[in-house]
Amino acid sequence: MISVLEDVGNFEKESCFVVIPTYRERENILPLLQILRRQKSITEVLIIDDGSDDGTQDILRKLQADGYPITVLQRHRKLGLGTAYVLALSCGRWGNYQYVIQMDADMSHDPADIPRLLAGCRENDIAVGSRCVPSGGSQGWPWYRKMISWMANCLVRSVLRLKIKGSTAGFRCVRRTFLMRLPLQVITSSGFAFQWEFNRLAQRLSARFIEIPVCFLQRTKGASKMSLSIMLEGLFRIVQICWEPLPEGQADENKINKSSKSMVNQGFNEREEEHERS
Repeated sequence: MISVLEDVGNFEKESCFVVIPTYRERENILPLLQILRRQKSITEVLIIDDGSDDGTQDILRKLQADGYPITVLQRHRKLGLGTAYVLALSCGRWGNYQYVIQMDADMSHDPADIPRLLAGCRENDIAVGSRCVPSGGSQGWPWYRKMISWMANCLVRSVLRLKIKGSTAGFRCVRRTFLMRLPLQVITSSGFAFQWEFNRLAQRLSARFIEIPVCFLQRTKGASKMSLSIMLEGLFRIVQICWEPLPEGQADENKINKSSKSMVNQGFNEREEEHERS
């Protein structure tokens, strides 16, 4: 059972479920959770760790032992950002909250922007934290990273015909009722390409998007997971995704729930096997 992070009281009767994938984020995860704990709208937090060997798992275990209100699903090896999000969002289908927030653990996504994402989602299905709209941007990024990001975003938008400007962004809020309609099992990207494959699928199902201007922050602690091989994988996936068929019309909710439960059970079985080995 996922612990309640904080009593939401009379916070406009809104609540959200936050999913955070981690891999070697020893220096960032505690500060992030401390900030999130002060957000009254956040009801539940799920962390999926991909076998971090830098002490991240030890920190998370200690926090849980001390009664810190988080649930951690520890996978025994690095299985990729995309698979972590598919599993986490599958978990996010159930609960008494209205919204699901996905964000990174490296502090590049400012938790202070969460209330604005929630506000944007009140009349929409998905609110995307975007640096590609007026008043959005980045802070501390070197010029070459800005150029690579701009080129990647333009390529993804044009090739996959996505309507939103921040098509590669990974900071988003999704209305849970819309998430119930998404057949997440058709998403096959294991890495960063998950972001644009998710947006393509949501657009196919006529999602109402809104882009909220945010400032992406340069990480100050820990090492970036971006590498040349990950970039090349993302480019290759764009071509693959173009040729992958999209589901027609409204997805079958019973099949979605059955598939989601299967993925969630598989994830928790992996955790139990890891505990037995240790």
